[in-house]
Amino acid sequence: MPTIKNLSNKFESFFGRKPTGEAFAPGRINLIGDHLDYNNCPVLPFAVDLRISAVFAPREDNRICILDSLARRGQRSFDAEAYIAPYETSDWGNYPKAAVQGIVADQIGGGRRFKGFDAVIESNLPSAGGLSSSSAFVVLTGMIFCVVNGFEYTPLEFSSLMAAAERYVGTQGGGMDQTACINGKNGKVLKIDFNPLHCRSFSVPDGVSFVIADSLIKAQKTEAAMALYNSKPIESRMATAILNRRLPAVLKTACPPFSLGDLTAEKLGATENEIDRVVFSVLKEGGYTYEEAAAAAGMSVDELTRSCCLMSDKTPLPEPPNGFELFKRVRHVLTERRRVEQCAQALETGDVETVGRLMFESHASGRDDGGFSCPESDSLTEIARAAGALGSRQTGGGFGGFNVSLVRSGETEAFKEKLMKDYYETYLSRMHPEISAEAKSSAVFTVIPSDGACVRQMSI
Repeated sequence: MPTIKNLSNKFESFFGRKPTGEAFAPGRINLIGDHLDYNNCPVLPFAVDLRISAVFAPREDNRICILDSLARRGQRSFDAEAYIAPYETSDWGNYPKAAVQGIVADQIGGGRRFKGFDAVIESNLPSAGGLSSSSAFVVLTGMIFCVVNGFEYTPLEFSSLMAAAERYVGTQGGGMDQTACINGKNGKVLKIDFNPLHCRSFSVPDGVSFVIADSLIKAQKTEAAMALYNSKPIESRMATAILNRRLPAVLKTACPPFSLGDLTAEKLGATENEIDRVVFSVLKEGGYTYEEAAAAAGMSVDELTRSCCLMSDKTPLPEPPNGFELFKRVRHVLTERRRVEQCAQALETGDVETVGRLMFESHASGRDDGGFSCPESDSLTEIARAAGALGSRQTGGGFGGFNVSLVRSGETEAFKEKLMKDYYETYLSRMHPEISAEAKSSAVFTVIPSDGACVRQMSI
């Protein structure tokens, strides 16, 4: 990772002036609670000691120019204006555009003009691995844009703004990634609640470490990959539409579950067992067609599609060959939410065995009910279990990327050696011989819960 001085030298060489500020934004690991944030359910992530760094200087015009210091991505330039047209899907320049477009939309009015900036960036965050390098880039750009324009937000306000802004790129996620990136604390795991947004931190128990291992199966930012990810929030909304119609009468409550996060004893005035019984009597097992889901929600297919099922390009999500698995998706959300609450309690009491058990259960739920695992991540989890992990699971949006394992601190080196032998040298070499030895050699390492994003004046 280049030092700020090296980045500054590259900035001066390219732009012909000195930078005035520096910034960084970390990635995040989700300890437990994937595919919950967009359902207004709590999650347990932490910011990591891997990050995107930048040096920058404001401009007098509204032009934004961002240069990759290693020239892997090249350069992207655009203007800060009311409408910022996106690049093609998967272009890295859409992430800074997302941040700027979100802030401009929030601040525009009264003939306001915006200042741009020049920046040089570098990252040691793996991309497409589920560590949220994309959200870190959005946050980094948003912080710089706010500083050069004098905009001020509280950390939680900025978290919400950046979460909404990132939907510009086409993913229909929640706010976990941005909130963890902005609000991370050294040595702490964050419990993030939504609606309203709130953070509480828990210390990592003594004597354990977090080891992350790259499955080396990449969740690419292509249209097909985004459709696969977006099918999960869309199925959640479809299930909620059905439950909104049926639950009030069955539970004799005037308060329907406006999101799956509202399916709680506190909000519905019913016990968890009663809620489960009713929810899983309303939702059928197996796949729904569009026609079946619309009928269950008391809507026409067109009404259901327009209210729940549109992709970012305003086209409907294609119906899967086996239908929409709403029963399983809701079961994952309800059980995973409870695991998050149990895990937070276990962190508070230092019960690492319970934290580990919940991590294994979480991975199984994402595999069997969530529908966002893959064979490689499943194998990596089981190999981690055999190698002595207290807990292990796929982390992030899914479909590959990294696994996080909870390991006793004195056992981390032996654990990593076991993963290298059994997963990378044996399993992966057999299943994916095209993956290079170089990629495998740097795929396993320890991460530390770290502070969140920061921007400041230059200190050199």
